[in-house]
Amino acid sequence: MSEDQAVITTDDAGTRALGSGYLADLLRTVERSHEPSWMAVFRYASRHKLRIVLASALLTEGYPVSPGLAYEVAFWREQDQRYRELAAGLTAAVPDLRQMKGAQIGRLYPQGWLRDSTDLDMVAAGPEQVWEAAAVLLDQGWQPDSLAFQGTESGIDVALNMVRPSHDELLLDHQAVEIVSCETTGSPWRVRPVSSPPGLRREGPARQYLALLEEGFERDWNARDLLDASLLLLEVGEAGVRPLAREADRLGLGSEWQSLAGRLRGYGLLDDALLPTDRSRPWRATAQRLRCAGALALRPPAVAAGILQKLQRRKAAPLGHFAERWVLDHLPGRSVLASGMPVWGVRVAEQRSAGPNVTYRNRSGRTYATTPVGTYVLLYVPHFDPDWLNDTADPRRPSD
Repeated sequence: MSEDQAVITTDDAGTRALGSGYLADLLRTVERSHEPSWMAVFRYASRHKLRIVLASALLTEGYPVSPGLAYEVAFWREQDQRYRELAAGLTAAVPDLRQMKGAQIGRLYPQGWLRDSTDLDMVAAGPEQVWEAAAVLLDQGWQPDSLAFQGTESGIDVALNMVRPSHDELLLDHQAVEIVSCETTGSPWRVRPVSSPPGLRREGPARQYLALLEEGFERDWNARDLLDASLLLLEVGEAGVRPLAREADRLGLGSEWQSLAGRLRGYGLLDDALLPTDRSRPWRATAQRLRCAGALALRPPAVAAGILQKLQRRKAAPLGHFAERWVLDHLPGRSVLASGMPVWGVRVAEQRSAGPNVTYRNRSGRTYATTPVGTYVLLYVPHFDPDWLNDTADPRRPSD
């Protein structure tokens, strides 16, 4: 296999020919490097989240690695088993939970390879199941971390992150479980979130591929994403790729489909039969995004929140202006949520709601959400002045 092209090949039995050499060639290709040393390859692997995958591949093939690297692989194998057991326990307690990414993609890797994951991703059938799973985790010593709400056509969806200390904090500072009730989270002003879209494949490699496409909203795909994508499309098969492309199109992910397919095609990772081209799809995706942006532009709370977010991100900090504080004091998070924008919760009290319910109170221009994991003030900006947060009204008092 040359360093210029890394292709997943198959033998007569259809088995994928994957090995440490393939990973090294993939990393060199993505990095546009012909550096032969393994030191450079491992440097690239760390950059592309393939360090443990590569080390486990070398160990599987009988190559020696340093004691420290062998310890890391052993740690992540144990962590992988912990997440598997946790996922099994959660799905036994809350049957309407499904695991995403992580182990679901890792099972497509060759025997002995390890796809390490820093967290466990679960999708619930609805917000009630998110809170049921949270109750199970609380009983096991997990603590709530981040919380977000998203308004959709069917109501309000939840994304909750729970954490607890790692058994080896030198390699992983904490374990994390993210539980969401949205099938696709979307992206403000571009793609609407969807709770339960018709026709969406809720299981298997097609669903995992859609989740991988959504990663393109937040970051550029790395080499591990490309490896995952190629393995998932091979699993979907030629007959299933075109229906999957249409599904991505219906969800507003057509641009991401074209972008990721272009990367896979450009690096020669898959046969063209698994990468169909539809030149009209980007136009349809653009039209969908214009409609999404147009709908939000008609809602003043969404416009005000969007402008404030954009200004803050440019500065990478609170603006510190009187106008910013005035908006935060007079535009409740519930209004922004109702307009279709996501909001994030900042925990301000231990008070919890009874049962899998959330109650909202507006107080002095702020919205407080009392949830089964605590009480939060709802924010719609990436940065806030702690002094402003300290000035928040007592969330236990009645609404204005």
